[in-house]
Amino acid sequence: MADAMRILIADDETVIRMGLRTMLEEHGYKVVGEASDGEQAVTLAGKTTPDLIFMDIKMPGLDGIAAASTIMTRAPRPIILLTAWSERDLVQRAQEAGVLAYLVKPVREAELIPAIEIAMARFQELRTLQQEVGTLKDTLETRKLVERAKGILMKREGVDEQEAFLRIQRQSRNTRTPMREIARAILVSDELKRHSAPHTAERPEVRTERDEIKAETDKLEADRANQVQALLDDTIRSELADTRDRLVHVNQDIDALPKPQMVYAAADDFAPSGSFLPPGTPRPIHLLKRGDVKRPGPLMSPAALNCVPGLAGDLPITEPKDEGSRRAALAKWITD
Repeated sequence: MADAMRILIADDETVIRMGLRTMLEEHGYKVVGEASDGEQAVTLAGKTTPDLIFMDIKMPGLDGIAAASTIMTRAPRPIILLTAWSERDLVQRAQEAGVLAYLVKPVREAELIPAIEIAMARFQELRTLQQEVGTLKDTLETRKLVERAKGILMKREGVDEQEAFLRIQRQSRNTRTPMREIARAILVSDELKRHSAPHTAERPEVRTERDEIKAETDKLEADRANQVQALLDDTIRSELADTRDRLVHVNQDIDALPKPQMVYAAADDFAPSGSFLPPGTPRPIHLLKRGDVKRPGPLMSPAALNCVPGLAGDLPITEPKDEGSRRAALAKWITD
């Protein structure tokens, strides 16, 4: 069956392994491996990842208790100890290694299923308890860190306890970072500031490679300028100074000029681009007051610029809607 429990058997007696395997498979369990010593049991436990392990105490080399301890350290699994009456004194040691149940050999079928169910239930309880303990430890650690971080914010920012907590909470929410990490960052930042504050004045300047290149370039430019000045006589240097002064005045005069007026025009002869297509016939052009396109003014007739003295502004066009007539009128205005 697809969801059958996966079981590993470790016992140095072949007969015990065969009998146990037969009983397990008859009850729908799947035996994923058999080990004849402790070392092999540890190896198979890592390779087959069983749901439960039957472990004999006395095996060659690494005994069952030491193997169980190694397995529980690496990847905990529920383990049922296989023991004999004469080995009851080892049960306490086995429990300390993480063994959750034991069966006395020879294993009786009536005791097999209850032992498996007890071991699985105890293992699940143990895992749940470990998770709860871990959660409580995390919660306690987080609370301690947040309390210390709140104290730092209250002292540094001059806020009350509630505002300090809300700041940590907002930062956690905005950055999707646990409050514990935000609090730890505040503590680390405060620690760095306290250790670096007395040595601020003595701290050497940190210069990047970019800063070094810029400083070297500025030095070369200054050296070049000094060398050029040394090659020039007094007359040329005086003329260069006068030219610089005149250039400053010219730039000031240009800046003082009024801004040029803007002239807007409409065109109906252009290359198509996306949704901008030539209309085929000239569009009507209206006078707009302050660019208000919702309330167009009078219709404007075709005309040229009338800002040039002596040139007429109107274009005598016989057929205003005919592009050829408009071009001819403009050409005549230019040539006249």
